Amino acid sequence: MKSFAYAGAWSKTGEGGIGIYQYSVDTGELELLKVVRKDISAGFTLLDEKKNVLYVADEREESPEYGTNAGGCVFAMKIDPKTGDLEEMNHYSSLGILPACLSFDGAGKGILICNHSSAASVYQIRTSESGAIYREQIYNDTPVVHYPILEDGSLGEPDAVLVTPNREGLYSCLHSISLAPDGRTMILCERNQDIVYMLHYDATGKKVVIDDALQLQRAGEGMAKDGDCPRYIAFHPTLPIVYVNSEYHPLLFRISYAEGRLELTGRYDVTPAAANGRKFSQSDLCISADGKYLYNLYRQINMVCVHSLDEKTGEPSMIQEVQLEGEGPRSCLLSPDGRYLLVANLDSGDVTSLAVREDGTLDPCGRRTMGQKRPGNIRVYCE
Repeated sequence: MKSFAYAGAWSKTGEGGIGIYQYSVDTGELELLKVVRKDISAGFTLLDEKKNVLYVADEREESPEYGTNAGGCVFAMKIDPKTGDLEEMNHYSSLGILPACLSFDGAGKGILICNHSSAASVYQIRTSESGAIYREQIYNDTPVVHYPILEDGSLGEPDAVLVTPNREGLYSCLHSISLAPDGRTMILCERNQDIVYMLHYDATGKKVVIDDALQLQRAGEGMAKDGDCPRYIAFHPTLPIVYVNSEYHPLLFRISYAEGRLELTGRYDVTPAAANGRKFSQSDLCISADGKYLYNLYRQINMVCVHSLDEKTGEPSMIQEVQLEGEGPRSCLLSPDGRYLLVANLDSGDVTSLAVREDGTLDPCGRRTMGQKRPGNIRVYCE
C-alpha cells in the first residue's frame, strides 16, 4: 500500500506550490518527490480520501485571474493513487481576500471556505441628517462560502454564503473553520472581533446558518491584538469540547458546544517555561484520536508542547515542551495511525516527523525533510 503526503506552500508573494512526498507508514519518514503548481499559494488543504481529491485554498490578496484585491481561489485536485500526482479538476474564486481554511459541510454536500480578509479599505463621503459632511471607512466583505461537491469530486459553483460583519475601525477576519465529530456542527474563529461561531449548513435551504456565537475578550476600536484573537481549532473526539488557541496571547480556550450552544469552560495560560520571556505566537494544534493528548505549535520560539487532557472534563495540563530544529512551525498533523506528529516549518523549509511515545509525549529527535520552500500545511493520503 502506497502512502503520500501533501504539503501546501504558503506565500503572499513569490513561490508557492504543493509538495508531493512519499510517506513511510512504518518509520514516519518523508521523501520529497516533487513540487507542483508553484503558481498556487496553498495556504490550506483538505483531503477527501474516498473520492481521491485534495481541495486547496489559494491564499492570496489578488490574482491575475480575478484582479486587484479580489482574493484567491479554491481548487479541486485529483490524486493518482499509484504515483501521488495531482491533476487540477477545476477551481473557483473564493469570493474573498486571503482564503484561509476549508471544511466539509457536515451534510455530505460540499465544502466551505472562510476568508481571512485584510485591512484594505476605501473611504466614501457621507452627509449626516444634520448636514455634516464626513467620510466612512468601508472594508471588503468577509465571507464563508459553500461549494457543492459533484459526483466526481470536482466543485460546483458557489451556492451559499455567510458574511460576517465588520465594525468601525476593525475588519472581520475569519481565520479557521472546522467540522465537529458530531458530523453537523462547525466552529468558526473570527480573530479580529474575538468571536467563536457555531454554524451548520442547511442543505435544504442552501444556507450557512449561525446557531450561536461566543464573544471572548473583545478588542478595542482598531486594536485587534488587544482582544483574545481566537485562531486555530481542535475538537475532542468524544466530549462536546472544542479547543481554540490565541494568535497573539499565550491562551488556550476550552469551549463546550453541547446542546446547541457555546460556553467558555476554561481559559489557560500555556506559556512554555522555555520561552524565558521571549515573545511568541501560537499556530496550529491537534488532538490524539483517543482524546488523551493535545499538541500545540509555537512560532518565533519554534516549539511544540504536549498537554494531557482529563478523561472526564477535557481540562489540559502541559506535560512536555519540545524544541524543534525547524523554524516557523505553521501546521501539524497526527499520522492516521497516531504514531507520528508531522510539523510543517514555514521559515526553514522543512517537514519534521516526530515519533509519538505510548504516554503521548514526543521523541524530540525528529526526522527533517528539506527541499520545499515555505511548507505551511500537511495532509497524509493512504491508498
